[in-house]
Amino acid sequence: MIALLYGEPGWNRWPPIRKVFGVLTSHDTVLYRQSDDLGRMLEYHVKTMPGGQRPKLDPYQPENVKYTDRRDSQYMLHTRMLAVGNPIAVVLFREGADDGATGLGQLVDATHKPIAVYEWDDFVTEMQQ
Repeated sequence: MIALLYGEPGWNRWPPIRKVFGVLTSHDTVLYRQSDDLGRMLEYHVKTMPGGQRPKLDPYQPENVKYTDRRDSQYMLHTRMLAVGNPIAVVLFREGADDGATGLGQLVDATHKPIAVYEWDDFVTEMQQ
């Protein structure tokens, strides 16, 4: 399975990350934005996991393009991650409403691909069944 993990700015809660990685296996691939807080936490967590359980990490580093609006750059990042990474699941780490997560959900709908969008706790529940 290829899963795109997205965290709202400033996300820094370890228990949800541990729970999500508890249901991923070494056969899974995790797409994420390398330069944000969640990305750094994911990289650290995977390095501390036993070698046979580590999912493959596939970081996405956005190109260094100046956009006039933060939303434009976020839209382009999400579009490229969905197109290039080809995930079958998007897992959201957030504490309520987040414009980035909402925009990402709308983009998933617009792709017309079978991509499931989960809040992190729903993803864990689904994968444990």
